[in-house]
Amino acid sequence: MALQEKNYDPALMAGASSDVTANQTITATSSQALAVGLGGATNPAFQVNTNTASSATGIDITSAAEASGVAVKVISSGTNENLTIDAKGSGTISLNATGTGAITLARATAVTGAATVTSTSASALTVGANGATNPVLKINANTGSVATGVSVTGAATGTAVAVAAIGSATDEHLTVDAKAAGTIKIGSVSTGLVSIATASSSLGMCYKRSVLASSGNTTMTSAMSGSTMLLDGAATDYTLPAIGAGDVGMEFWFVATIIATDQTITAGAADLLTGSIAIVDTAADVDVFVPNVTTDLIITLNGTTTGGKTVGSYCHLVAISATRWWVEGSFLTATETQSTPFS
Repeated sequence: MALQEKNYDPALMAGASSDVTANQTITATSSQALAVGLGGATNPAFQVNTNTASSATGIDITSAAEASGVAVKVISSGTNENLTIDAKGSGTISLNATGTGAITLARATAVTGAATVTSTSASALTVGANGATNPVLKINANTGSVATGVSVTGAATGTAVAVAAIGSATDEHLTVDAKAAGTIKIGSVSTGLVSIATASSSLGMCYKRSVLASSGNTTMTSAMSGSTMLLDGAATDYTLPAIGAGDVGMEFWFVATIIATDQTITAGAADLLTGSIAIVDTAADVDVFVPNVTTDLIITLNGTTTGGKTVGSYCHLVAISATRWWVEGSFLTATETQSTPFS
């Protein structure tokens, strides 16, 4: 930059501080068009490079009133321009490293390379239309001495996505829960098989059955699907839920002798019974009874001819269509004159 002799200020040229009260323009084609630092152009604290051919992009810094922030934006003769911020070599870029406020990314964000979130918050990562309010995905890292997590591993097309527990211990459990009385569904949209297997042939599938004790006449709900109902010999009538999405069936186990009052299991008006029940008498003779699949909706144990006299009777029902319950059962009776439990 050429200096006119009439503007020469020996103190300023020697490095003394000076206030600038007018607009300043530097016209230069140089990798150090402006260099500020203790050593001048040597290891400057701030440097402006205008050496790019046909240079037409830059940075605009706009101040504002107190508590209104500072704006840094790209300027250009073009309509759209990118902004690149780089550390040197393998150096790290830190955003808000000393400030205590949040960092907001207001647009779609692409990450190239690994991303790590270090946090002890109950909402260490939340994703959703409303952020942390009703998020689609939430990761809670607030457990003391947290050492377990989930790994999601992608694979080639046509193979599988793997979800696995990870942790510092040799063995880690994986728990999957719905909320409150919500239902966990596996394969509810896909059309392939649901396979449950283990790496060791000596291990099998383990699950906890929901066992519900008799508590008087009960109108069952879809939430009871898959449960085992214990009939204790008291005067108890069960009404099955209307067949609908989520109904997989239930079992009835008779853990006490029916003495005087019938116990019944009744399907909804449109949900007919099919299948069969075997009734075994004291002489070990077996008679098998089937419903008529036109009007039969009720299974009755009377303690004598239709079973229930001896502990050990059971009945298993499965919804096999929107209007059919499949029945499979074995009833024990003390009389040698069996009769159908269906009506």
